[in-house]
Amino acid sequence: SAAGESPPPVTVSFAPGRYPITEAVSFTPADSGTAAAPVVYRATEPGTAVIDGGRGITGWKKAADGSWTTTVAEARDGRWTFEQLWVNGKRAIRAREPDKFYHYMRHQAPHGIDPLTGQPANRANRAFAGRPEDLLPLAGLPAGALHDVFLVAYHSWATSRHRIAGLDDKSATVITTGPACWPFLQWGPSQRYHLENFRAALDQPGEWFLAADGTLAYLPRPGETIEDIDAVAPVADAFIRINGDPATGGFVEHLRFEGLAFRHSQYL
Repeated sequence: SAAGESPPPVTVSFAPGRYPITEAVSFTPADSGTAAAPVVYRATEPGTAVIDGGRGITGWKKAADGSWTTTVAEARDGRWTFEQLWVNGKRAIRAREPDKFYHYMRHQAPHGIDPLTGQPANRANRAFAGRPEDLLPLAGLPAGALHDVFLVAYHSWATSRHRIAGLDDKSATVITTGPACWPFLQWGPSQRYHLENFRAALDQPGEWFLAADGTLAYLPRPGETIEDIDAVAPVADAFIRINGDPATGGFVEHLRFEGLAFRHSQYL
């Protein structure tokens, strides 16, 4: 603008297409507009400009057990960890047991050895006894594979997610690596939980499992073909971050986002 004139409004137009990102796009006070001259990020055709936080996965082959498998080299040894997968535009299910509804905790197990330290510990927020038949698929798993299993505990109004530190086969006791916000079974008997992310749980169409060696397995849904699979796993943990500094008056203001679509973000 000429000296003394107010800056004009700014519109950034996105043509239809996929706009891949590997991390959230950051906006700071320097990116602000004004009330009279806002900055607008707008799709020319609403919903057709996709800000995509995912990465496509290819190289699928049919396995003898009916699953489709591929190797994700970047995922070996935890270098690229993802806990979501989309196949043909639909969120796939991380392999879990039971496939529907829940397992149930039998009783608390607050006293005993902490597998992480080998010392006695108060395990009220970390341990419970379950039904032996529910935990049988975990028996015999090596320590590394057991640690990668997730236990999702259902509390009275929330869930918590835990890795497993140890399993006592004799007493069917599960000990988690980190504590829940409350002792297990505090809010009543037969607390619900499910287990996910282990190979034996891959038994229903639409489920997937990523092994520590980078092998990704997926059980196809009816009608899906390996030639047309469109698999995407997330790399970005968010799409947009607004990074102001209110303590110093550094606000991010007068931005608008219109008609943009956002797909495939990471949650760990």
